[in-house]
Amino acid sequence: VRMVDVSGVISTIVGTGNWGYGGDGGPATEARLASPQGLATDSTGNLYIADGTNNRVRKVDSMGIISTLAGSGAAGYGGDGGPATEAQLNRPADAVLDAEGNVLVADSGNHRVRQIDAETGIITTLAGTGERFDSTYHPYDEGGPAPWARLANPFGLATDRSRYVYIADQGSDSVRRINSNTGMIATFAGHLGSWGEGGDYRVVRPATEAQLSSPRSVATDGAGNVFVADSSNHRVRKIDPTGSITNLAGTGERGYSGDGGPATEARLSFPRSVAVNTTGDVFVVDSGNYRVRKIDADSGAITTVAGNGGRTDGWVGGSASRARFASLNAVAVDGAGTLFLAGWNRIWRLDASGVVTTLAGTGEAGYSGDGGRAFNARLSSPRSVATDGAGNVFVADSSNHRIRKIDAMGMITTLAGTGERGYSGDGGRAVDAQLSSPWSVAADRAGNVFVADTANSRVRRIDAVSGRIETFFEMEGGSSLTSVAVDGEGNVYVGGGRQIRMVDADGDVVVIAGTGTDGFSGDGEPAGGAELSVSGMAVDRFGAVWFTDPLGRRLRVLERWP
Repeated sequence: VRMVDVSGVISTIVGTGNWGYGGDGGPATEARLASPQGLATDSTGNLYIADGTNNRVRKVDSMGIISTLAGSGAAGYGGDGGPATEAQLNRPADAVLDAEGNVLVADSGNHRVRQIDAETGIITTLAGTGERFDSTYHPYDEGGPAPWARLANPFGLATDRSRYVYIADQGSDSVRRINSNTGMIATFAGHLGSWGEGGDYRVVRPATEAQLSSPRSVATDGAGNVFVADSSNHRVRKIDPTGSITNLAGTGERGYSGDGGPATEARLSFPRSVAVNTTGDVFVVDSGNYRVRKIDADSGAITTVAGNGGRTDGWVGGSASRARFASLNAVAVDGAGTLFLAGWNRIWRLDASGVVTTLAGTGEAGYSGDGGRAFNARLSSPRSVATDGAGNVFVADSSNHRIRKIDAMGMITTLAGTGERGYSGDGGRAVDAQLSSPWSVAADRAGNVFVADTANSRVRRIDAVSGRIETFFEMEGGSSLTSVAVDGEGNVYVGGGRQIRMVDADGDVVVIAGTGTDGFSGDGEPAGGAELSVSGMAVDRFGAVWFTDPLGRRLRVLERWP
C-alpha cells in the first residue's frame, strides 16, 4: 500500500512487496500482503485493507502497527455471530466504515456484504444470501430485506450521511443501495443484471435507466453525489442527489489521453476504483493505464497524480489478463485451482481470482537463493513445474541441471542435482546426484518426485521419505525423453522417442501411443498407430493423457488407457 502526500511524494506505508501473509503485531512496512484490494480510513488515523488473496481484512493503527481484523485466512464462508478473526471470507474486495464505526466488507467471493461490529468485533452478514445473482426472478432481490437478496461479486462499498450503504455489485452490472434504517435493498443505478454502454452519455437521465458494465467501485461526497467506476465502459459516472446520472470522465474508448483537458474527453482504461476528497476532487485508479488520475472539482480537468504508465513485472501482482509473460514453457494446477506457469527464469502463480504474482525467480538467469524466499532466487530456463498435495511446488531448473522445491511458505531449496551436468548418484541423496538438462517433473500422491532427466534418457525417482534418487526408467538406445506425468493410481507416463509409454505400479512398461516414427497422423484412430511427438504431458483426474505435439503444432488427448 503506497501513499502520495499533499506535496506529491510517494512512499510505501504497508507491505514489503513480498507476496504472502505475515507481520501481524509489528510495523506495517515489514508485513506481507497478498493482492490488497480496497482501502478505508477512519477519523482516528486507522487504515483498513481488504487483503484479497489472504482472505482477510487487515488494520494498521495510527502508530503503524498491523493486525488482522477479520478472516482466518481460509477461503470460504463461516463465522457469523462470532469473532471476526475466526470467520471465513472469500476474496474480500473492499472495506468501508459506517456512521457507527462498524467496518463493512465486500465479501466478493461469497456474494455478500459482511459487517464487523465496532464494539464487540462480532461479524454478521449485512446483505446477500450467498447465492450469486442471475437473471431469474427472485422476490427479494428488489425492495426486500438485504440479507435475503442475491448479490454477484460485490466489489466496492460506500456510505453516506443519510445512513445509506452503496454496493458496486460488479456481477449484476448495477449499484445497489441499502437503507440502514429499514434494512431494505434496492437498485440505485443500472439495470439489474443488464450490462451495456447506456446510450448517449450527454443526456441526463434517471440512474435506474442507465446501463453500467462491471462497476468496480463507488464513492460519495458531502453534497450527496455518488460516483461510480464504470469499469468496462471505461468511464466514471456521477449520480446527483436527485438520482440523475451523467458522465464525469471518459469517452468510452479504451486508452490513455486527455491530461490537462476536460475529463469527459479523456480516455480511460478499466477504471477500477474511485474516491473523493473533502473539496470534491475525484481520484480514479485508471487500472489499465497503471495511473492514478484526478478530476478537479472546479474545472472538470483531468490530470495524472501517480504512475507513469509502466507496470512492475514481478511479484507485485495484478490481473492475469494484463500480465506480461515471456517464453512460457509449462503449466501445472493444484487442488485449489491455482495455476503455476514456468517461463523466462521465473515461476508465476495465477490464483483462482485471476491475480498473477511471481512465485520464484528474479528473471535473471543463474543459480542462487536456496534457503530464502523463492522470489529472490535465480533460476535458469525452468522447463516444467509440478505440485503435490502438501502445497509444495517442484521446478525442473533445466539449465542449472537441478530440481528445485518451493514449500508452502514460499521458501526455495534444491531437491536434486549438484549443478554439474552429468549422470551419477543413484542410490544416494538426490542433492548429491548429477542430472543433465531435466525437462519435466511430476509428483505422485505420496510425494515421490519423478524427473525426466532428458539428456540422460532416464526418468529418475526421488523418494519422498529418504530423499534418495534412483533410475526409474531408461529409454532404449538413448532415445530422447522429454516429459513425465503421474496419474492418481500411481501409473507413470513417459513421453519421448515419438511415443508415450506407461509404467504401471508393478513396473510393467507398455507403449500406449505412437509408432515411433516422425509425422503427424492418427486422430480418431487407435493411439498405437498414430504418429506423434511429445514435449509436455499431463494426466487429468479422469485418466486422460494430454500432451503437446510440437511437430503437429497441436494439443492432443489420449482418452483413458483401459
